Amino acid sequence: MKMAHVTKGKAACLILATIIVSGAIGVQYDKARRRQPMGLEGGSSFDPLHVPLWLPRSQVRHRTRFACLWDGQAPLARFRQAESLDAVVGSASSDEERARKLLHWTRAQFDPGRPDPYPPPDAMKTLAEIRAGRTRGFCAQYAFVLVQALQSFGKPARVVTIVNHEVVETWLEDQARWTMLDPLFELQVLGSSGRSLSAIEIRNGRDAGAALAITPGNRLTEPLRRYIARYDRIALWIRNAFVSAPTNFTDFDRYRVWLVRANEVSPTPESLSTTHPEGLYGPPNDFPRGDAPSGVPVAARRVPASNGEGAIERERPAPDDRPAHRLRSGD
Repeated sequence: MKMAHVTKGKAACLILATIIVSGAIGVQYDKARRRQPMGLEGGSSFDPLHVPLWLPRSQVRHRTRFACLWDGQAPLARFRQAESLDAVVGSASSDEERARKLLHWTRAQFDPGRPDPYPPPDAMKTLAEIRAGRTRGFCAQYAFVLVQALQSFGKPARVVTIVNHEVVETWLEDQARWTMLDPLFELQVLGSSGRSLSAIEIRNGRDAGAALAITPGNRLTEPLRRYIARYDRIALWIRNAFVSAPTNFTDFDRYRVWLVRANEVSPTPESLSTTHPEGLYGPPNDFPRGDAPSGVPVAARRVPASNGEGAIERERPAPDDRPAHRLRSGD
């Protein structure tokens, strides 16, 4: 009986030892298997697969990953007529001259104040509520009005969120590029050549320490350096159909695309984000033309490619306005 008892004990120890050794071998095998490169990396860690560029990066024609929604011209015809906007733009000879005239008109419509209650983004309703004294308007209300004024002439325009502020970007078809307009401060930002800049170009210029200026006759109420710093965070609105496809205030974040750097995340979880802004700075081919309903695309138009940072690098003749206030690196 004693020998049988010892044999059973030894057997139990042998079984336990076998389990432990088998487990250790399995762990080591799994670690070795995990170290093996998968997919395009090749058959071993000492012989990785080389994947060359098939064509120069500049020749890759990227497409935007975001669908944009606009009012377009037709839904805003009544607004354009009611506000006599044809008389405002007069004989403007370029897209940018027309945009500047509408910028100045927008700022002249009301004095800034707290928008309480918050008016709907429909420009006609916004202006009616403010003019009746039932509410007031600040940067976002100016932006909504200007975006719709520009779109009423068939010119793509969108709201842009920067740090604690809203501005506008519009597509200048005759220059094949976007530019920024700030209706609250009634200004544009200019590069060293005197050309007006888009929001992403302002950020890139600031990061590079470039000389930046603002147009004269502006209403800026803070130091220029602090204002330019607002462009450190940028979100483009991809839903700018405030009349034909209205939403609630609580929906706004869902249709913002934050232009984040590689080590950044979207500041709001409801919003979208991208590290490749160039897709949103090409021609707005989905903008409805003429009396077409919103969302009907037009034929694609080739334009010079943007650089890797999304800033459209096409130098144009300096505008007539001379910079009144200039910021240089280190100011």
